[in-house]
Amino acid sequence: MKKYLSVILLCLVFVACSSDDDFAQADEFVDVYDQNSVNMIYDGMLLSSEDSIQTHASFCCEKNFRVTFSDQRRSGARDFLHISFDKNGNLINVNAEDIFNIQAQKYITPFFKVPEPYFQLHELDFDAENLQLDLSFNARLLQRGTKAEEGKFIDVEVDTQVGFFGNCDCSDSAFTMRSRAVTLQPNLSFTQFYTTTSGPQNNRKTAYKTKDNNGYYFELGNLSAPIYDLPLGIYDLGTIEATPILKLMKYDGLPHTLLNAMIVPDEWMDYEIEGHFEIIEKLDHNLTRSKLTFTASLDGEVVYEFVEAEMVL
Repeated sequence: MKKYLSVILLCLVFVACSSDDDFAQADEFVDVYDQNSVNMIYDGMLLSSEDSIQTHASFCCEKNFRVTFSDQRRSGARDFLHISFDKNGNLINVNAEDIFNIQAQKYITPFFKVPEPYFQLHELDFDAENLQLDLSFNARLLQRGTKAEEGKFIDVEVDTQVGFFGNCDCSDSAFTMRSRAVTLQPNLSFTQFYTTTSGPQNNRKTAYKTKDNNGYYFELGNLSAPIYDLPLGIYDLGTIEATPILKLMKYDGLPHTLLNAMIVPDEWMDYEIEGHFEIIEKLDHNLTRSKLTFTASLDGEVVYEFVEAEMVL
C-alpha cells in the first residue's frame, strides 16, 4: 500500500493559523462517520465514537490537513477540537472550544513556540491512495489571552482513525498561500506565509513573513515588488534600504497565547544575516522557485550556514 506520509514519533514539537471557512462543515459528513473512530481524554473526560464524538477531516490542496472533532449528542453538531498540520507533519495548531462547560472558554497551543508538554505527536500515518489517516497525539492547550504561569489550560489526549476527507477551498489564492514554503534544513522549515506591503505609494515594499512552532521567525522583506514580479537573477541580502532584507529570529520567552501578541526584542535572538537568494523559475499560481544561501550569526559567531536552500514564494 502506497504511503504518502508515514511518521511515528515519540515526541515531536512543532505554529500558524487556518481559517475555519476553508473547511467543510460537520453536517456534510453525517453519512460517512462509520468510516471514522476516536478515543480521547478531554480535560479529564473519557470520550469516544460510542459517545457520539465524531471526526471529519480535510486534506486541502494536497498541502494541509485539518481534523475536527464534534459532539453529536446535542441538537445540532458542535465542533469542539481541531488540529491542523502540513503534509510533512509539521503542526500548525491545535485549538479547542470548551463546549462542555458553561463559560465555553477557547484554548490553543502557545504562540511562537510549542515545547513539551504542549504538544507531542505519537503517530501520524496517512495513506493517500485510500485516504486513511491514523493520528495519535496529546496537547496542553492554554486559554486564549493568558500566559503559561497563570495555569489556565486543558490537557487533551487523542487516538483517531479517519477514513473520509471532505472538500475545502482550493482556489488559486488558497493554493498559492498553502504552497509557499522555505526549507532551510529538514528540521527547520517554514510554511503558512502571509504577505504585507508598506511604505509610500511611490515606494511600496513587500514582505513575506511566517513563524514555526519551534520558535523561529522568518521574514523576507524590503522587496521592491511581489517576488513573482521580480526578474530572474541573484539578489544580495543586506541591511540598507536598497536591498532585500532577511530576518531569522528565535523565540526565547515563556509560552503564552496573548491576543495581538507583538514581537518583543528582549524575547528573541536576532541573527545577523549575510548572503543572497537567486530566483530561478516562475511557477503557476504567481509563485516563484528560488535558492537561498546565507549565514546566520550571533555576536559575530556563525550559528547556521545554509547553501541553496529551497524557497517557494
